[in-house]
Amino acid sequence: MQKLMYEIVFQVIVTANAKDFPRLRYAYRTFTTPYVKSIFPARGTGGKTVIIYGSGFSTNTDDMHVTIGNSACSIVTSSETRLICVLGNSPAGIYSIVLHVKGKGLSAYPTYNPVTFLYEISLASVSQNDCGLGGGRIVSVKGRGFHSSTTVLICKNVCLTINSSLNEIYCEVPAYTGQTGNTDIACSVIVIGNDEVTSSWSGLFIYRESLTSRITSVSPSRGGTGGGVQLTIKGNGFSSNEDGNKVTIAGIPCKVTYFSQTEIRCTTGPRTGTIQTKVRVEDGNQGIATQDHADFQYIDVWSSRYTWGYKSPPGKGDGVEILKGQTILLDVDTPVFSFLVIRGELIFDEKDLTLNAEKILVVDGGKLQVGTEKKPFEHKAKIVLHGHMHNKRLPIFGTKVLAVREGTLDLHGKVVPITWTNLAKTAVPGDTQLLLKHAVTWEIGDQVVLASTSRSQRENEEFNITSISNDGRTIGITPPVQYEHISVVQTIAGRIIETCAEVGLLTRNVVVEGSENDEWNEIIPECPEGFDPGIFAVQTCFQGRYGKAMGSEQFGSQIMINARMQSEGLVTGRISYVEVRKAGQAFGLGRYPIHFHLSGDVSGSYVRGCAIHHTFNRAVTVHGVTGLLVEHNVAYHVMGHAFFIEDGIETGNTIQYNLGVFVQTSSTLLIADATPATFWVTNPNNTVRHNAAAGGSHHGYWYNLPTHPGGPSFTTSVWPQKAPLGEFQNNTAHSFGRYGLWIFKDYYPVVPAKFHTLLAYNNLKGFEVTSGGAIQTINFTVICNKEAGVEFTNLQEAPWGENGPLLKDSLVVGHSAICAPSACTQGGLVAPQSSLLTVSGTTFVNFDAPSCAALRGCSFCKPRQGGFTTRFEKTQFVNSSNKAAFKWEHETVFQDLDGTLTGRRANEMFITLLLILKLL
Repeated sequence: MQKLMYEIVFQVIVTANAKDFPRLRYAYRTFTTPYVKSIFPARGTGGKTVIIYGSGFSTNTDDMHVTIGNSACSIVTSSETRLICVLGNSPAGIYSIVLHVKGKGLSAYPTYNPVTFLYEISLASVSQNDCGLGGGRIVSVKGRGFHSSTTVLICKNVCLTINSSLNEIYCEVPAYTGQTGNTDIACSVIVIGNDEVTSSWSGLFIYRESLTSRITSVSPSRGGTGGGVQLTIKGNGFSSNEDGNKVTIAGIPCKVTYFSQTEIRCTTGPRTGTIQTKVRVEDGNQGIATQDHADFQYIDVWSSRYTWGYKSPPGKGDGVEILKGQTILLDVDTPVFSFLVIRGELIFDEKDLTLNAEKILVVDGGKLQVGTEKKPFEHKAKIVLHGHMHNKRLPIFGTKVLAVREGTLDLHGKVVPITWTNLAKTAVPGDTQLLLKHAVTWEIGDQVVLASTSRSQRENEEFNITSISNDGRTIGITPPVQYEHISVVQTIAGRIIETCAEVGLLTRNVVVEGSENDEWNEIIPECPEGFDPGIFAVQTCFQGRYGKAMGSEQFGSQIMINARMQSEGLVTGRISYVEVRKAGQAFGLGRYPIHFHLSGDVSGSYVRGCAIHHTFNRAVTVHGVTGLLVEHNVAYHVMGHAFFIEDGIETGNTIQYNLGVFVQTSSTLLIADATPATFWVTNPNNTVRHNAAAGGSHHGYWYNLPTHPGGPSFTTSVWPQKAPLGEFQNNTAHSFGRYGLWIFKDYYPVVPAKFHTLLAYNNLKGFEVTSGGAIQTINFTVICNKEAGVEFTNLQEAPWGENGPLLKDSLVVGHSAICAPSACTQGGLVAPQSSLLTVSGTTFVNFDAPSCAALRGCSFCKPRQGGFTTRFEKTQFVNSSNKAAFKWEHETVFQDLDGTLTGRRANEMFITLLLILKLL
C-alpha cells in the first residue's frame, strides 16, 4: 500500500460565551488507521462465518466491532491482520463493511473503494400455495433476507404485501392475467430484495380452476355515495355457505341479501367521495372472484340530498357548481339553471333525461359526459340551452351556450352505421315509400331529408318514417313525396355514373338544442317571385324564398370548445351521433352550432355521425384548430356556410363522408353568407373527401383563400393562396343555384394542386376557377350543368403541361337521362382569358343541341378580348356535333397537340376566324 502522507494535522478551536480558549492540535494518522482489504466469502446469509482481512486490527476481540448491513457480525477470534465473525440477520442487499477499533476509530479502505458483502435472499416455502384465478388469498412466504420493501411476484404479478419481517412476508395473491385454457396453472414465485437481489422457485404456487369463482356482470354499474343501491352480481362458483361470500366495494361492505352459486344480491353502503372501482367477492377458502366484468362506480347522485350537503338539489334559476374532484350522476330532469359550472364531472345516468340551463361551462379539467365512445348512450338525452338575445353574456362564450374552456365534452348517442345513403329507385310525386341503396338501422318515427336532384332548391323534402322493411332498405314515409327525386345509373363513354338523390337521417337519441320563443313562431308565406341565385339579382323578399316556412327569432344554442391556451391539450371534444337543432345565433359572429375555436392542435377531437339541422348560423365551424376530424354528419336547412373553415390558419383537419343539404342564403352574417357554400375552405391544406353537397342556394364547395389568415389568426407568415392542397377526393355537388366547386378568388399553389374526382350535375356551373395557377382537375364528371361544365377564367404563375393547370381524364356531358336536350350545358369547357390550360384525356358527350357546345372561349372576357391559347390532347367527342362556339373573331386559340381535337395533324392551331363563326 502506498501511503501518501503519515498524518494530517488540524487546529481545534473552542469558543464559548464569546471567549476563545487555547487552540488544540488534532492529527489524522495513516499508521494508526485500521484498513479493511477483503472479505471471504463475499456473499451469504445470517448465521454464516466470514473472514475479514486487513491491517491495524486488534488481538483483543472486545476492542473491535463489525457491522455489515443492519446487524453486527459477532467476532470469534482476531489478529492484527484478520478477524473471524458470524453474520447476523439482515435484509438482502449489498452492504459496506464497517469496522471500529478501540483507540483507532473506524476503518478505511486502502484503494478508497469500499469492500462490500452481498446478503442473499432465500425462499423457503409458501403456505396455502393455491387459490382461484381471481387471486385474493393471503399467503405466508417464508425465507431469509426479507424487508418491508421486498417484492413478491407470483406468475410475474405483484403479491401485495400486508405484513413483513426478516423471515416472513404475508401478501395477497394477485389475479392470474395469462391465458388459462380451463386448466390449473403452476407459477414461479420470485422474491426481489434490495439491490435487485432475487430468489425464485419454479412451480411453487398453483392457480386452480376448481377454486375459481367468476363475476360475469354487475348491475347497476354505478350508484350513489349515500349507499342503498341494490346490486345484482352474476357469475359462477360463488360460495353456497351463508357466511361464505364477503362483498366489498372500495373497502365498503355490501350487505348480502341473497346468494347462490351463480348470483349474489347485496345493498351498497355509504362512502365519502366518488371512485371508479371493482366489486370484490371473497371466499376465504378460494380467494376472490375474477373481476374482469366487475366494474362499479361510487358516484354522487344529483337527486340525493347527500350530494348537496343534506340540502335539496338546486332549483330553477340557481347557479350550480360541480367542484373539482367531485363526480355527479344526473338521474333526474333539471329545472332551468342560470348557469352550470363543471369543474369535476357530470355524467348522465342511463335513462331518459333532460338538462336545462342558460349557460354550461366546463373548466379546470372538468367533464360533461353523455355516454362514451365505447359505451354510447342508449336512452334519450336532451341538453336544452335557454335564453334570448338580451341575456347577460359571458366573455368569449356569450349565452345559450355549452362551452369547454379546459376539460372534456363527451356526447355519444347510439351508433348509426349509415347516417345517409342514396335512393336506389327514383321517387315520384305521391310515393309513400323510398327504396334505399343501403340497409339502414333507422327507426319508425325518425325524420329524414330527401335532397333535391333538379335545379330547384325548393325540392328538398322532409319526411317522418312510418315503416321499415325487414331488410332495412325500404322505408315508409309521410307526407307523400311532392317532387321527383332521381335515382339514375348511366354508362356514358365507358364510365358508370350514379346520380341518385341523397337521403339523410335527422334524428338522434342525444339532442342539444336551443329553447324557442313562441312569440316568433308564425307561418311565413311563400315568396311569390321565388329565388334567383344570381349575384346581382334583385330579391323581392327575404323570407319564404324557398317556399312556405316557420318563423323564428334565430337565436339558438351553441357548443363552443375554446382552450385558454392553444395546443396544450387542455380541451377535448368528442361528439358522436348527436342531434343538434335550433342552433346557432344569427347576427353574431362566433355563435355557431358546433364551434372548435382558437384551440390549436385538437387531435383526438371529432364530430362524427351527427345531425345538424334547422340552424341559424352555420353547422360545424373549424376555427384556428388543427387535427379535427369531421365525418359522417348530416347538415340540413342551414343558414350561411355549413362546414366552415374560418380564418385560413387551419391545416391538417379532415372533413369526410358528410352530407350537406339545403344550405341557404343568410343576410345576418358575413357578406359571403349571402352566397353560401356547403363546404367553405380558407386554407387548402386540409382533407375534403367523400362528401356530398346538394340542393343549396349557391355553392357546393368554395375554396376562398385569403392572402394571409384573417381575424384573430392574422399573421403574414402564412400564405393560404400558395399553400399545397391537402386532399380533395371523390366529392359530389348537385342542384346548386351557382357552382358545384368554386375556387375564388385566387389560388397559386407552389406545387400542383390536384383536385380528384368530382361529380357535379344540375348546377349553374359544375366547376369554376376564377384566378389561379397550377390547379389540376382530374377525373371530374360534370353533367347537365346549365351554363358551364368546367370553366377557367384566369390562369397565371404556372408553366404549361403536367406541372401547370390541367383538365385531365374527365367527362363532360351536355345532356343525358337526367336532363333533356333543351337543358344541355351551354359550354362544356369554357376556356380562360389567359393561356396555360392543358386539356388531356377528356371526353365531351352529347353536345348536339342548338343551345350548347362542347367548347367555348374566353371566360368573362370583354367584347373582342381574346386570342389566348388552350392546348388539347387525347380528346374525344361523342355525339357532339357542336364541338365549339365563339362570340367573335380571335376569341380563343385551341392548339391540338396530337390531332384528336381537329382530326388533323398534331399541333394544329384552331383559331376563331370570321369564316368559322359563319359556319357555326
